[in-house]
Amino acid sequence: MRIVMFTTQTANGFVAHASGEMPWSESTHQDRYELAKRFPAVIVGRNTFEVLSEGDEFTKLGNPLVIVVTSTHGALDENTVFVETAKEAITELHGRDITQALLLGGAITNTKFLDAGLVSEVIMDLEPQLFSHGAGTFTKEAPSVQLELLHSEQRGANIRLHYKVLN
Repeated sequence: MRIVMFTTQTANGFVAHASGEMPWSESTHQDRYELAKRFPAVIVGRNTFEVLSEGDEFTKLGNPLVIVVTSTHGALDENTVFVETAKEAITELHGRDITQALLLGGAITNTKFLDAGLVSEVIMDLEPQLFSHGAGTFTKEAPSVQLELLHSEQRGANIRLHYKVLN
């Protein structure tokens, strides 16, 4: 199973202001949509699901299967499934013969997948901004992992880093 974690963050590691606002450029959003369309499924936590649902973002992502990791269990519709753990998300993907998914966060969900050893790659878009405080990519409980740089490129004002997870 190939799970690719994707994040957009500031140069100092924040994915959103403390208020939850993510003031990314339009090109950053377009890049995320293009990337997500290459995956048959996306995995998100409850908060990320709510934010993306409000802006009709799943349509812009190509209407993939959406797996929401939360305490709720069941299905909202044929394209949205709620599971409680990272391993249940993997089981759901296997049951649908899906071999790869894009992990879009938030911090709790990213940490659960990293802690379970389920993240194969990390793609990180760095925005040329600094926040004094805000939300991070992971919780403080996230394990340390080694990464190997596979590719880097400048995308407008942003830098995209693509890593393989080594452990």
